[in-house]
Amino acid sequence: MVQLSASGKRWSGVLIGETGRILTTSSNLGNAPIASFITTTGATADAWVVGRDDDLDLAILEVINPGQTYSAVDIVVGDPLQQNEELVLLQYTGAGTVLDRKTARVVGSRQDLFTGIQYVQVQALKAAGADGGALIDNTGSLRGIRMSEQHMIDLVIGRTGEVWAVSAGSLNDVIIPRLNSGLSVINALSTSSDSGAPPPIPAIFKGAVSAGGVPAAVGNRLYARLTGSNGSEAWFSELITSTGRFVLGISTSNSRFTNARVDFWMSSGRSLTTSTYVLGRTTELELVIP
Repeated sequence: MVQLSASGKRWSGVLIGETGRILTTSSNLGNAPIASFITTTGATADAWVVGRDDDLDLAILEVINPGQTYSAVDIVVGDPLQQNEELVLLQYTGAGTVLDRKTARVVGSRQDLFTGIQYVQVQALKAAGADGGALIDNTGSLRGIRMSEQHMIDLVIGRTGEVWAVSAGSLNDVIIPRLNSGLSVINALSTSSDSGAPPPIPAIFKGAVSAGGVPAAVGNRLYARLTGSNGSEAWFSELITSTGRFVLGISTSNSRFTNARVDFWMSSGRSLTTSTYVLGRTTELELVIP
């Protein structure tokens, strides 16, 4: 298990690969393609989103430049979970870094008719930071991932106060192959502190971009990170639509990002070229991503 942090939020995730693949919910990522994490042994690192589907509220991240192996869990499909079957729910709650371990009893299951994904309802308490927690059986195998309450309400499956998890079968057969393909479905809103005000005139960044020594391919996603006062961050992104060229607009009314530094990321690599966020200004750059 790990505790993830990004966009000012903390939540839970599950290590499913010894070299550092993390399965978690995606809604807490905001626009960020990267998250910091801490393991139960106190090891810390950053992980890059390799696949994300906000419609399913799930993501897979991979440790950047892994320097160690991690204790991972096995996903076991097995027989369908039965009513009243007891599992263990592992999760982080609140801002603390202590792993919470609670017994959870299966009380029902539902299938999303649009996606075919199976969800399991368990008897457990609602807790901040618990999204992405792991349902573990008595063999220590992963049987499900705790979903966010709001996602289950949006699916018209869950209700306020209920705890649901996506089943191991759906994780293994549908979700993990989908996310490992590099899928990128991001529904997060742009960062702004004045939701009632019209968006300001954007700053435009454009120019040439290469990754790994070749022009960036169409379909790659380029990210820009604003670092403002007090270390606050905001992320923006745009797909590459012309080989080796990019155009990325940034617009936020949050005063913390006035004249903020802008750096650029792609495929877990960061360009050494940086710039400054100035409303309405167009800046031509050449970005080289390692």
